[in-house]
Amino acid sequence: MGEAESQGSPARVLVVDHERIVREALCGALSRQGGYHVAGEAAESAGARERVVRDQPDLMLLEVGLPGGGAIDLIRSLTGEGQRTRILVLTSVPAAECALPSLRAGATGFLHKSCSSRELFQATEQVLCGERSIPKDVIQLAMANHSQPQGTVGVETLSRREREVFSGIGAGETVAEISRRLGLSPKTISTYRRRLLAKLRLTTTSQIIRHAIEQESVEPPWSAQLQHRDLSPRARQHPIASASNLDDEARAVGASVTEDAEPS
Repeated sequence: MGEAESQGSPARVLVVDHERIVREALCGALSRQGGYHVAGEAAESAGARERVVRDQPDLMLLEVGLPGGGAIDLIRSLTGEGQRTRILVLTSVPAAECALPSLRAGATGFLHKSCSSRELFQATEQVLCGERSIPKDVIQLAMANHSQPQGTVGVETLSRREREVFSGIGAGETVAEISRRLGLSPKTISTYRRRLLAKLRLTTTSQIIRHAIEQESVEPPWSAQLQHRDLSPRARQHPIASASNLDDEARAVGASVTEDAEPS
């Protein structure tokens, strides 16, 4: 979470959409909600990139269906550069066409524009608190696209380091998180990931997680999060981040269906 957020300052939001009326509506909703400051607007990918690099907003609301394309590449490049701006995709494009590519590129959350204002602000708060916000239909779509292949083998074939990486991925950790925990570079973690995928005859991160759960190596990555969630001061203070929203918090399972980018 950014310094401004930790000190209770409004979250700075960049709104990116090619339709002016949508930008105006979102900016108005953010201003009325409180706790947000509209840091700027952009109508295309190049302008969005320029504002992120220059202004370092806390959050970017991004329409991936921008004319001329480039939104997915924008997400991927900003994430690869280590930009701290969190990205919530808010789009009119069907989820089946863009949700998984957006999340794999590095977006922290995904919403369709058919959502309610309450759903929008629940998602922005989750993303700003460092959680993933992914609707159940997208999770179901991901699981359907990444079914467990037949003929997988047990973890006894893995080396000690491969088992550590396997357990971390199974618990919902990203490559970066495993890297910090083990004191190894992200590239090394990705190498261990490729090796264990080959040994276990798997192809995706979601299959690793399912394999770990089926072998009872770990609990589902969303289980502990729902039971032991420690909200930040910003999240605890926000009226829509109450404990009554457990169904929405289950969206954190999205960490289990996104895939870490392989090093080039």
